[in-house]
Amino acid sequence: MSAELRRRVHRARALQFTFWAGAAFLVPYLALYYDQAGLTGFQIGLQTALYACLSLLLGPVWGAISDRTRRPRLMLQISILGTGLSALILGRQVGLLPITLATAAYSFFASGSWTLIEVVTVHQVRTAGVGYGSVRLWGSLGWTAVVWLAGEWIQRTSLWTGFLGFFVGAVATAVAALPIPEPDLETLTGSRTAFARSILGRAPLLWLAGGLLVLLTAEVGPFRFLTLYTVDLGGREGLAGLAMAIGALLEWPMMLAADRLVARFQAPRVLELSALVWAACWATGAIIPHAPLIILVVILNSAGYTLYAVGMIGAVTRHTRPEQSGEALGFYSVTLRSLAELIGGPLGGWGYDAATGRGMYAISAGIGLAAWVFFRRVTLLERAAPARPPALPDDLERGAGRGAERS
Repeated sequence: MSAELRRRVHRARALQFTFWAGAAFLVPYLALYYDQAGLTGFQIGLQTALYACLSLLLGPVWGAISDRTRRPRLMLQISILGTGLSALILGRQVGLLPITLATAAYSFFASGSWTLIEVVTVHQVRTAGVGYGSVRLWGSLGWTAVVWLAGEWIQRTSLWTGFLGFFVGAVATAVAALPIPEPDLETLTGSRTAFARSILGRAPLLWLAGGLLVLLTAEVGPFRFLTLYTVDLGGREGLAGLAMAIGALLEWPMMLAADRLVARFQAPRVLELSALVWAACWATGAIIPHAPLIILVVILNSAGYTLYAVGMIGAVTRHTRPEQSGEALGFYSVTLRSLAELIGGPLGGWGYDAATGRGMYAISAGIGLAAWVFFRRVTLLERAAPARPPALPDDLERGAGRGAERS
């Protein structure tokens, strides 16, 4: 690898580290802020639904703008700084209406940052000869390094500390992005519906979207109710926190292993494995007799997540051109997850109320097996017809041809 490519990889790793370190100050404690602000459980659910709805709608929009302008790094800086500033405003609000308006502003910018952090990373490592997981694991390290210390700091001071830490992390991320060059992409001047038509016109993309939606829907309940289920089994809240810290730490070797699996077996097979590992994780959660074994559940959950994260990025970039990376990742990474939150949240709550934590985990295990069927279909379709990026819009094809002639 050349010195320039090594620098690109190091910059992408620093970007992931600062982004996730900043997120660790606020994301795990945002529900606690809403609770201390006096919101009821239903009102907290409304804030969560508002965030999910705006992310569902706006994630691809941010990505499409970055594609059209060919400046994903600048769009990331705008969105992350907007997220940090709106978080500071949110942390000072009192009353349902001001909090809801501030949450909407926070969600507007956050939907962009969650999309564009992946877009910028993918562009940085696309030709560097390294796997996405070897870069993304630095985000896991940033989260692991900060989340426990942030909790202790917030406990000794106030939740406002979390908002300040998040803002500092946003500024650090924007600064870390400064030396990253904008990617050299062809101008995307074709139809604005080209990406949507490319999904509808290719069966592997449709089955991939269906599998990701089903899998993420199954994941919502076990993740949201982990702490409550641990307490129901006789453990304490600290045990769930310890388990999650161990799981995050183990993502380092798991991300590297996922890279190797994608290189050897291709992304759809890795997504198949992620569905099976997650199903095994939730089946284990349904039968464990004692709270300390929740650590095993979280370790399996981390393995399933890393396989999903690396496999999803690999599958999406395998089927899309660089000029459409922003819109594609916005849809597959943010929109589908947000839709899964809207479906999986009520489904998980219903399962917990109707059948306790064991029943909820068992339901998720069954849904995880259904997701495997979708990914298996993607694998079979790719065997029959190897993956290729969808055709470019006519205007872009002509631009690409002119670029080839110049070279």
